[in-house]
Amino acid sequence: MKVFEYKGTAPVPVRVEDVFELTKAIVNGGREAEFVALCKANKVNLFAAPEAVNLVKNFLFDTQAFKTSEVARLAIKSAQCDPPA
Repeated sequence: MKVFEYKGTAPVPVRVEDVFELTKAIVNGGREAEFVALCKANKVNLFAAPEAVNLVKNFLFDTQAFKTSEVARLAIKSAQCDPPA
């Protein structure tokens, strides 16, 4: 198999369910730390629309995720959605 790399320069819309499936593939493969380090080394960040940021923050609040996750609590309290790494 060969990687079919994106050659464009414009941002690519990605469905939320695809982000979750791809993230699960990385985590389930035991490669989460390796992937995060690779992103940091390459200065790769993802950008989300303000509506998506607020949807996540409200979902975390409404489901009371802040009670069991410090990351969720920090994201909810953040002016953006950037808990410290």
